[in-house]
Amino acid sequence: GDDPHMSTMIEAEGAATDALRLLDHPRLGLVGKAGLRPEQVGGTVSTLFSVALPLDRSIEPEQVSVSAVARVRDARMDEIAGTADLTEGALRLGVDNASMEVRGPARLQGMPATILWQERFGADAPFARRYDVSTTVTPEGLAALGLDLAPYVQGSLVLDGDFIDPGGGENSWTAEVRDFGRRLRDRSGLPVHFIDEEYSSAEAEARIRSIGLTRKQKGHKARIDAAAAAIILQDWLDARSLDEPPPVDERR
Repeated sequence: GDDPHMSTMIEAEGAATDALRLLDHPRLGLVGKAGLRPEQVGGTVSTLFSVALPLDRSIEPEQVSVSAVARVRDARMDEIAGTADLTEGALRLGVDNASMEVRGPARLQGMPATILWQERFGADAPFARRYDVSTTVTPEGLAALGLDLAPYVQGSLVLDGDFIDPGGGENSWTAEVRDFGRRLRDRSGLPVHFIDEEYSSAEAEARIRSIGLTRKQKGHKARIDAAAAAIILQDWLDARSLDEPPPVDERR
């Protein structure tokens, strides 16, 4: 039969720095892979952390399966991408052995913004790193970023930026979804919003399991799908809760 394994799930609340230190344990190093240091991050986190490993005397790091989903309140990150400070964030964090994602509303250099930051750790990942930011940049914000665009730009500047690390790109399914969204917008005349659903099912299942429901119970998948849909909708609403910044991908 299969080799015996042990798995456990922990629900915790506390300082974001402490949670990231756990994920950056030398045998995991998940935070360091993303170019972060735990002390760069502040705020309060509510997290569901799961770990699975074989019951063996000698365990290699790659045999340990780790995943965590968390909500970070009053989030602060120093020098995002080496340029801007993030404050007042209401962020959703998902991380496992293969990837990390941070998204939600926050302020960049004091300006309300919607943030999407993705990291991929595998050598065969479609991209290594992606930043997607939507914000309205004020003259004061431009100055804080060290950008002097006068006389070419006067007043505030609507910014919808998407940076993907060289060598990567979106997969064919994502491109197909974007194309459908554009056609739907053109035909209906209504605005179409895109939102990344990654980790929504993992968070939904973790929350369902935390209240004592198991996979063996009837209707488990339907409950996960319903809970994931609620999480996606809440993320979309949260992204508009901080001075209603422009949504990610709305104008594509």
